[in-house]
Amino acid sequence: MHASNGDYLYVNEVVTEILGYSPDDMLRTPPTSYVHPDDKERVLHARRHGLRKGGRRHLGEFRMRHKQGHYIWLEVFERRLPKKARSGIRTVTVSRDVNARHKEAVAIATQRQTLETSLSSIRDAVLTLDESGKVLYANDAAKALSDTSGLIGMDMRLALPFKDEYGERDFLWSAVPVNQMQIVTLLGQATSYFEVSVHELQAADAVPDLTPELNQELLQQKALAQGYVLVLRNVTQRRQLEQQLRQRAYTDALTGAMNRAAFEERLQALAARIKRTGGSHALAFVDLDQFKIVNDTAGHHAGDALLKKIADTLRNSVREGDIVARLGGDEFALLLGDCMVTDARRRCQQVCDAVNAINFSWETRQYPVSASFGVAMFDKKVDSVETLMGRADAACYVVKDQGRNGVHMWTEDNVDSGRQFTDMNWVSRLQSALNEQRILIFAQQIWDLSDRTGYHLEVLISLRDVDGTLVSPVEFIPAAERYGLMPSIDHYVMEAVFKHIGPLQEQLLASNYRIAINLSGHTIGSEAALNEIRKLFHRYNIEPSLICFEITETAALQNMADAQRFLMALKELGCQLALDDFGTGFSSFSYLKSLPVDLLKIDGEFVREMLHKETDHAIVEGIHRVGHTMGLKTVAECVENADVLRELRAIGVTYGQGMFLSKRRPLKEIISKQTLAIEQQPLLRA
Repeated sequence: MHASNGDYLYVNEVVTEILGYSPDDMLRTPPTSYVHPDDKERVLHARRHGLRKGGRRHLGEFRMRHKQGHYIWLEVFERRLPKKARSGIRTVTVSRDVNARHKEAVAIATQRQTLETSLSSIRDAVLTLDESGKVLYANDAAKALSDTSGLIGMDMRLALPFKDEYGERDFLWSAVPVNQMQIVTLLGQATSYFEVSVHELQAADAVPDLTPELNQELLQQKALAQGYVLVLRNVTQRRQLEQQLRQRAYTDALTGAMNRAAFEERLQALAARIKRTGGSHALAFVDLDQFKIVNDTAGHHAGDALLKKIADTLRNSVREGDIVARLGGDEFALLLGDCMVTDARRRCQQVCDAVNAINFSWETRQYPVSASFGVAMFDKKVDSVETLMGRADAACYVVKDQGRNGVHMWTEDNVDSGRQFTDMNWVSRLQSALNEQRILIFAQQIWDLSDRTGYHLEVLISLRDVDGTLVSPVEFIPAAERYGLMPSIDHYVMEAVFKHIGPLQEQLLASNYRIAINLSGHTIGSEAALNEIRKLFHRYNIEPSLICFEITETAALQNMADAQRFLMALKELGCQLALDDFGTGFSSFSYLKSLPVDLLKIDGEFVREMLHKETDHAIVEGIHRVGHTMGLKTVAECVENADVLRELRAIGVTYGQGMFLSKRRPLKEIISKQTLAIEQQPLLRA
């Protein structure tokens, strides 16, 4: 209770609990002497203008000094008494301790301010949404994304209309699985990308430190609303870097064209689209004609310059949206969208003509430029990208076989396309056979026609197909030669033979054995192949004199200088050499002086008909005499009956080989510990 001047006339005992004073301590002292200096003006203003509530004036909440010197928050109400009251009491105030509530409010405000400052300082955008998508909270980074003045209370779909990363579908946060990231883009900012994570916002069963009654009240009032928290991180720079890296990974560094990996990926995507929506497109394989001449005569800098010029010409000759890719080396590819057969042929011919028109010179020398185009249509009838590429490649080889510099369309009823495509299928079958060791090693004995003993043999091969059937080399060797697989087959055969004869070579050497292994034209002259042969001899510790390498006359004559160096190196190792299929070209007699061979194998076509055709008989006899004069031994192939055998003996041919003398059998049956332990059986007199 207060006097007219405001001093305390009465204070109850509760003041001791709240402020630490005894009632007598406060009597006849003014209340303002206890009020915090910062609150005095507010208290005086409240006394003059404070709101009345039920006859009382609410002075608000302010701080009063505790006896120990700190301040306590109180909420104060004042009631004025009539002036005529005889007691001298002018006003009565009632004060309530609200210090605990203020401390809690300050703590909450501090925590909120800390949270606000933290969320505002981070670069990620943070938004809280209710179940309907209304924005409950947005930090500064989130607000900066919106064109509107404020986000709070707005529908997220209107304020920040996010789309998926391709800009096609609306982003629906409620459909995003928890703990998964998605890439989104903001409508109108298609070049900006955000990585968004979504977290569900749900009321807990109970809030710590609250009584069960308060928790129940919170849940009933849904004070903690359900909704979502979205965290969006701007990943535009990262996305751009990824695109740059992807661009580099998918682009040919020399020409700037799409590389093979990217091109095949694009074909796969187009195949999926064709299955859904149909359409007709064209794939063209482009192989430069005689590109090796530029590289070999003018150097690789000139070759690179030509490849760049070719790529530019291809890009400038196709329509916008068509794709130009470099598959490797001097091979390119075109993907022509939305065209039929006649249109594809016409457009490819235009590109072919543009390549022909290139004027390429290097260091004052002019080089002709042309290319072979193999084209295959891409529609629902094509079952796979591999089939499509095989058809285009096969069509390209048809052009090369027909003289290069042209366009060929692959069709199922075209004989040339079908043959080439069959060869292409053989490529994958042969690669699988090599990997799965389904190339089988056979051999056929070669008999000495003078003493009728057989201590020589030629290694032959067959292929066991996936269904178990045996395939003759006549069926797959042409494809292997065309697509460069013969060096791999040669290596496979040599390693298989060396591995088998290694433990038996002492007995083989004692029996004066010779094992003939064929080398393909692709292997002859290759320095890499020569090094591999040396390594195989060393790895399996094989005596080179055991081995006789056979090369065909055609392979030897294709590149005489390389063949000479290659064969001389094998000769220096200690190997014997045989020239196979000799006689297919009589002009080759003059080359015998240059080739360090030991044996001439007379082509079986002459031997087979030598008793019926005088010309063939003369060729066989002539080859033998020339070989004998040069100190070479001769081998007649395709000895198929007794009459031919007798005539060969009469001529003096050294060795014979054919079905009449011995059939081809697995190498392991002919050469084994058991067979070597048995004395060789003499050849029966025919």
